Amino acid sequence: MGILANLLLGAASSMGASACLGYSFVGFNGSGPMSYRTAMALVSNKGGAFLAMAALGLREKLSKLIPQSIRLACAGGLGLCISFVGLEVHQSVGLIGPDPSTLVTVTSCSTTIR
Repeated sequence: MGILANLLLGAASSMGASACLGYSFVGFNGSGPMSYRTAMALVSNKGGAFLAMAALGLREKLSKLIPQSIRLACAGGLGLCISFVGLEVHQSVGLIGPDPSTLVTVTSCSTTIR
């Protein structure tokens, strides 16, 4: 869709929600409360609904109803969600980890003396 129609942002708007759904409900290696099969069905249904809305012109009409500041805040929030998932200890880079007092902390800095 992005290359053929020159609408890269048209495809990207659905990718953030799919990533958050996958990591929130399916979890790391399927450890969450939802199976991969159910999550893929939800993502496929969401994609079909998004395609139907775009084909009928409803997507553009609905996006004009949302104020610009809220659209930018949603884009920033999805970007932070994807960045957080990529920086977590148990799933990727390992820069962000759990902390009992602040819920998250930087984990690459060691607190032990070597």
